[in-house]
Amino acid sequence: MTTPRSRRPARTGRAERREQLLRAARDLFAAEGYHHVAVTDVCGRVGVAKPIAYRHFRSKLDLYLAVVDAEGVSLVDEVRGALAPLADGAPGSATHTRALAALNAVVGAYHRYTVKAGPAASLLFESDVMRDSAVRARVLAPNERAAQELAHTLEGITGLPPESTLVIARTCTALARSAAGERHAPGTSHDDALLVPRIAWGGLQSMLVGPAAPAAAAAL
Repeated sequence: MTTPRSRRPARTGRAERREQLLRAARDLFAAEGYHHVAVTDVCGRVGVAKPIAYRHFRSKLDLYLAVVDAEGVSLVDEVRGALAPLADGAPGSATHTRALAALNAVVGAYHRYTVKAGPAASLLFESDVMRDSAVRARVLAPNERAAQELAHTLEGITGLPPESTLVIARTCTALARSAAGERHAPGTSHDDALLVPRIAWGGLQSMLVGPAAPAAAAAL
């Protein structure tokens, strides 16, 4: 009587293996920093040999930047989703209320991203690989895309020129990024994030025309 052959474990697909490596690298880079993590550490988490990782990523830096890019997509998607309800309406239609809502939406989006990402948010907010200009540009790119999303929304709400709304948006997202990065700092509460749109609103409302601006505190 012949015994049935034991089945081999199903092979992990290329896309799934890549995601496994990205998840492991994300956790390790967030916890230990870029310079304290080796590709072998990532492979050990996944349970594969080092050459497997190099089939998907050319180097440790390539792996790190792939993780950063993935986190950046999550952040920008959060910002884009928060701003979507404010896209409709002509300039001058409840301008002040909608402009303040846009500032609040972006700060809220940064906060939600930080909560969802946990320690991995530090890869965008506190990266330890910023001396190389190309790497720095890649790490900061999601914040620039978030600023462009806000600038586009503010332009549609306020009728201000693109160059003005981009400056305002970059300032607001920089503040939101800083507040989100401080979320886990001792003595910092979620209420502290409410200061960010108040600060940005103080500058923006002076540039707007139309009905009287609502009190920022009430809108928050």
